[in-house]
Amino acid sequence: MNEMQVFESIDFGQIRALMRDGEPWFVAADVCRVLDIVQNRNAVARLDDDEKGVCLMDTLGGKQEMTIINEPGLYSLVL
Repeated sequence: MNEMQVFESIDFGQIRALMRDGEPWFVAADVCRVLDIVQNRNAVARLDDDEKGVCLMDTLGGKQEMTIINEPGLYSLVL
């Protein structure tokens, strides 16, 4: 697994992402914030199991488990 990267835009703010098995995965909370999805747990729960996962990430508060989604999961949330 590669190191986390932050994508930033004046249009949508910041979205944290990482590479897992050669594919991009995005922090679900960041994607939901950008899409104005308030109930991010409910939105992620509707995704297929192969579209979501959990990753241990370093944060300012120490290591935390974060829900991540892959590219198909991202499209599912968008649509």
